[in-house]
Amino acid sequence: MARPFCCLCLFAPLFFWAAGLTGCGGALPRPPGLSEPPSATARAGRDADSLPRANPGYVQWLERQSLLRRATELTAIVTGSSLPWNAPSTRINPDSLLERAHLWLDFTPLRTVWDSDAPVLRQVTDHNLPGLWAGAGIQGLFLTGAAESGAAWDAARDAEDRFAEPGGDSVSFEFAPAVGDDGAYAVLEEHALKAGLLLGGEIPPAAIGLGPDFFLAARGVRDYPGLFLMVELPAEVWPLLPDPPSDAAGQPLPPGVTAELARRALIPPAFAQDVTPLPGRAGGWAATAEIMGVDGVTRRWIYRYAGTPGRPVLNWDDPSGAARRVLAAGIIRQAGLLHQPLVGLSVEALWGQDPSGMDRDGRLTGDSPEPALSALRALSRDVRRYGAWSVLLDRMPIDLVPALQAAGVDFTADTTLSPALEYALLSGHAEPLAKAIDSALAAGVDQARLWRHSADGTALPPAPEGLPDMALPAEWRELLCDPEGRPRATAPTLAAVAAGLTPSQIRSFGRAGGGGAWNMDDERRQLMKKIQAAHMLQLAFRALQPGLLAVSGSDLAGALFAPEKSRMPAVWAPGNARQRSTRQGLPAAVQLYPPLADQMREEDSPALELRRLADLRRISGVAQGRLVARPGMDHPAATGVLTALPGGDYLLTAGNFSGSPLVTDVKFPPGLIRRGGPGRDLISGQGVAVSRDHLRLRMGPWQYRVVRLAPAVPDEGKTEP
Repeated sequence: MARPFCCLCLFAPLFFWAAGLTGCGGALPRPPGLSEPPSATARAGRDADSLPRANPGYVQWLERQSLLRRATELTAIVTGSSLPWNAPSTRINPDSLLERAHLWLDFTPLRTVWDSDAPVLRQVTDHNLPGLWAGAGIQGLFLTGAAESGAAWDAARDAEDRFAEPGGDSVSFEFAPAVGDDGAYAVLEEHALKAGLLLGGEIPPAAIGLGPDFFLAARGVRDYPGLFLMVELPAEVWPLLPDPPSDAAGQPLPPGVTAELARRALIPPAFAQDVTPLPGRAGGWAATAEIMGVDGVTRRWIYRYAGTPGRPVLNWDDPSGAARRVLAAGIIRQAGLLHQPLVGLSVEALWGQDPSGMDRDGRLTGDSPEPALSALRALSRDVRRYGAWSVLLDRMPIDLVPALQAAGVDFTADTTLSPALEYALLSGHAEPLAKAIDSALAAGVDQARLWRHSADGTALPPAPEGLPDMALPAEWRELLCDPEGRPRATAPTLAAVAAGLTPSQIRSFGRAGGGGAWNMDDERRQLMKKIQAAHMLQLAFRALQPGLLAVSGSDLAGALFAPEKSRMPAVWAPGNARQRSTRQGLPAAVQLYPPLADQMREEDSPALELRRLADLRRISGVAQGRLVARPGMDHPAATGVLTALPGGDYLLTAGNFSGSPLVTDVKFPPGLIRRGGPGRDLISGQGVAVSRDHLRLRMGPWQYRVVRLAPAVPDEGKTEP
């Protein structure tokens, strides 16, 4: 029996009635005379010099904006009702969502550029985008980075850092003002339902931004300090601490200071994450300035942070349950009030935030994932209790994915193919991708429970052990790599690199904001067709495997990078916008593809090819399939996967990751495929000859092939005695 579909949606009248009583309908207005948050923060620091305690008016205003206070209002909607047990909380059933919506658009509102300054959610409906997206085969709209960011509260933040990882530092349940409000969202929901689109979104991450909750914690307000992994330090150790640049963000502690605090038993000798850190996940302790509390006491705190001191880590294990309440309230809002059946979670900041152990020789060991798995288990249960599905958005190393899936989350971010697929494309050699597929098969990853996402301009995951770094030409490397050397590239950008183009060539025939460079001469049109082929190979190789597929706005628009060199992430134009930047100052990307409405009239457009991929997923049922093997291929640029389909057949997905045509033999594991049996190319509709345990494929540059194969007949391999 299928899990009830979004049980909270059945109780929408109850939720909106309760919301009216508790003020859940939107953010509370700022009281007259108070300035924007960064200025208010600075004022509080000045007031501390003249008042015996923190400014009471400022503290009350902060509380009205805080997650913890809003959490109390949201959880009250469910407390004392039957809602928590309207669906089984431990039964994992991804098939029911895969049947309804297996192809999603991951939409980051503040990474879009428009001609109007109206809120993004309103512009989406004004331009009838839900209908256009549905016409391209998209079945779900997932909102990323839509809540208010900690960047709005920290004037000292670097502009590039503010937008580097959308949603990574949210400080509110409500939408950011530039995104819209609950009223605009209700209109979007109405349009989405008419177009047949489901909606999804994310709750606050396990390391939020610097905002009202952190400022209240630093001022010692009630149980706010219990929301974070933070420690009040005695005055005698303050001289050891570095001075932070402001009273907002803290200053990281040098190793010597951390060791001294551990020696004094103020903190543990180490956390598991310090001993065995997750690849590419920096973090540690940071110290605040001297801050006057509500009780008139001046304090200095140290706190755990993830990535930067601007992202304090929540304390899942605190007995106050503050972090648990905030994240549970986020689920109630997303799945209940906003009627979203797909809820995004982020718990990587909790990984290893547990004191490390010691081995027999007295050496520290970092082998604990807690409290991340405990949090994931509890949050996934909450999501299912309300009839929705959970997706873990953290891109965790592939060897950890089975443990995450065992913890109960419905879907996890795919790190099987990234960055191996991108590296294979850039190098023209499929071996890295083949090794990654083999590793996932050996690890026992449930491929149907993966959230497969193409490169969208955020930092690509670190390369797995044994995989070389991303091979980028010098001009591209200078343009795309962040200070840590991580490429921040979109899938169309990677396609342009693979096709041998330079940034200068791209600038000459793409244009910022509007896209639509198809009325060009034949030579340039052929160059762009190469980019499109390499781009579609990336999408197709993900699309024709089990699990959820998420495409980005960059995929729809062919968005690459800013026209001029910029440390800021580039944004894409869903329509034919002429603006060069967003209200937040993010530059518009060079776009290769026309607006979606124009693409739907072009026979070979990327949008129509995406719709064909969506049709292939639906007809074959590959989204609900089971990845069983990587067949052998004798050409170094080719690789593929073999998926068992729900109906009993097999699906071969193969790709040529080079710019040259090739012919390759495909060898199947014994006993799987019917000898000489029927094979059909699902793109051309033509039959494919199967000879015993192999077949032969021809593929053009960056071409993908999709072949449906019959299973072996029982006892087919046996011979007479």
